[in-house]
Amino acid sequence: MACPKIIIPILTMVFLLFTFSKAKEILVGGKENSWTLPSNSSESITHLDEWAKNTIFERGDILIFKFDPKKDSVLRVTEKNFNGCNTSKPLERYRNKKTLIELDQCKPFYFISGAKGHCQKGQKVLANVVCGDTNSGIASFGTSTK
Repeated sequence: MACPKIIIPILTMVFLLFTFSKAKEILVGGKENSWTLPSNSSESITHLDEWAKNTIFERGDILIFKFDPKKDSVLRVTEKNFNGCNTSKPLERYRNKKTLIELDQCKPFYFISGAKGHCQKGQKVLANVVCGDTNSGIASFGTSTK
């Protein structure tokens, strides 16, 4: 009976794969309606920056952006375009009400709002994706001010 000798190791591997998978879905800003300008002009949108600084992003994680596609979009841009809020040449443009973006590489991912003037008012987020041991002193950080 060779069947159990083959099935048991395969089932064990599948179980371990699901048990130790660290990939997670992350709602941008940590709550609904975070990908928008504040309704009160005296509020600051720095919550996205603070949120990103306090969040560890790992390869395989999925960012979830929720927004009204009639009023906004999400642009993945270069660091230069992130710092300058340049919406003219995005690497990717997302227009779905619920946009899912997999962080598939260990590098910084730069996102800005596609709505006119929103990035300049702080609607942008930097997800610095780490690999391996996140206790090694490498951590995620928020928006850059270069």
